Amino acid sequence: NLHRDQEAAASFREFVRLFPSGSFVDRARYYLAWIDRRQGKNQAALDQLSAILNDYPETGLRDAIYFQRGQAYFAMGDFAAAIGEFERLIDQYPESSYAGRSLLKIGESYFNARDYLRAKLIYLRAAQTYPATSVEEKARYGLLLLAYKQRQDDYLETEAAEFIKKFPRSAYLSPLVLMVADIYRQHHQWGELQSLMSMVISGDYPDEVKMDALYQMISLFREQKNEREVQRWCQKMVKQFPGGKYQCDCNLIFARQAYKQGEYGKVLDLLAGSPAICTDKHLQRQSLLLQAKAAEKMNRLGAAEGFYKKLLSEEYQDSISYQALDALGALKERLHQYDQAEFFYQQAARNPKPELAAAAQYRRSFVLQAAGKKQAAIQQYLRLPYLFPKQETWIIKALSQAAALYEQDNRTTAAEKTYRKLLQYHLSPGQREKVKKSLAALGKEG
Repeated sequence: NLHRDQEAAASFREFVRLFPSGSFVDRARYYLAWIDRRQGKNQAALDQLSAILNDYPETGLRDAIYFQRGQAYFAMGDFAAAIGEFERLIDQYPESSYAGRSLLKIGESYFNARDYLRAKLIYLRAAQTYPATSVEEKARYGLLLLAYKQRQDDYLETEAAEFIKKFPRSAYLSPLVLMVADIYRQHHQWGELQSLMSMVISGDYPDEVKMDALYQMISLFREQKNEREVQRWCQKMVKQFPGGKYQCDCNLIFARQAYKQGEYGKVLDLLAGSPAICTDKHLQRQSLLLQAKAAEKMNRLGAAEGFYKKLLSEEYQDSISYQALDALGALKERLHQYDQAEFFYQQAARNPKPELAAAAQYRRSFVLQAAGKKQAAIQQYLRLPYLFPKQETWIIKALSQAAALYEQDNRTTAAEKTYRKLLQYHLSPGQREKVKKSLAALGKEG
């Protein structure tokens, strides 16, 4: 970590100061450059490494220095310079422990530079030069990444199966399984997807990979809207990997099912530990929203309000925040706390989705009306067509309410004008007939 790096750097600098002519000074300076590179100070690292080569032309660290220089250039996005350093290392020190890794980094550099043909040739060379090693494993994975990037789906499917057999404990299995699953999804090869995931789940593979495979099965049945299978696979997940990285996902799935069945207390029980279990912030927020809704259904309005306000305290501008604002408006309206209801609806009317924003604006107007603030209500109803000109459903409702309020105050001219404005919209036959009757009652013709 940063603190330990700083302590180490201080020790190496002190060593260089005390023993400027020592036989290990080049190594101490090398480690100082290595620390700089690890901390993202790539240019400083390059400068230090070049200085070591100049000051100690006979240093035994030349291969390591070339490798670190290549790494620094790679991190800076200068892939041509990085390739030059790695190639120099391989040419001058073909037996170096850095040679295989340098070959892989050349492949990565070409990959990132989008020179996919050269990347492929380098990865093939690495796999053939270093068989049955971690270099071959990484090179084979690089070839699979290239196939995925270039949409060579048949190659990816075939070679992925070989990779899984050859490297059953590989750290690359999880991303590889996800890549193949994505290919099967895109081609709607549901049977092949299930077969691959089942093989991984039942095989001798790392737990991380099995969890990902189980989650792929859950996702598949969610897409197919097969709730029973979703529940079944989630039950398998939590039984096999209790407290695992998908525990939060499954708890949320179980809670949503309980909510549908009206088991609101169960929802709260299932999601009570979400803050500790959920590492994904979006899942945490989904859990809080469902807890709020369940508490509200149980008439635990104080708890519901607390959950909604916690969502808002996190200062996110997402759909969940707008749902919370809308729900708080409805809750305060239910309690006849109209000033607070209007405030929350006003905030909800900023929703980037126009249909939801228009609905919130309408409800804001309605609570003003319920609070006896008739003139303010009319003003907000009449603002709706200007704020949301394409939301005809809410415009028709708002103008109808405004016209009715004008009638209550015997403001005939304003009522007539509003009714005539209504006729400009796509009214249903029933709505049009109702407007015409209202105009007739005012002594006007529709």
